[in-house]
Amino acid sequence: AFGSTKAQQLAFEKLKWYKQTVNQSITQYSDTILELCKKVDVAMPDSLKLKYLMTGIKDSLKVHVALQDPKTTAVFVLIA
Repeated sequence: AFGSTKAQQLAFEKLKWYKQTVNQSITQYSDTILELCKKVDVAMPDSLKLKYLMTGIKDSLKVHVALQDPKTTAVFVLIA
């Protein structure tokens, strides 16, 4: 179990600091974030996943997405 705990911790650290890069599409970014969320906690609630998604998106998208106020990760990907 130690290996999985270590992997979980590494995924959590990456999740906390992960930011969308300049040339990264929103789909690539959200796929990466959601994969990290799954590694940290398979049962992570959508509301927490959304917080991680919103935290790391490019500043140019933040206001647009925040104004749409997505309630699910699927809606986030659609409007971003």
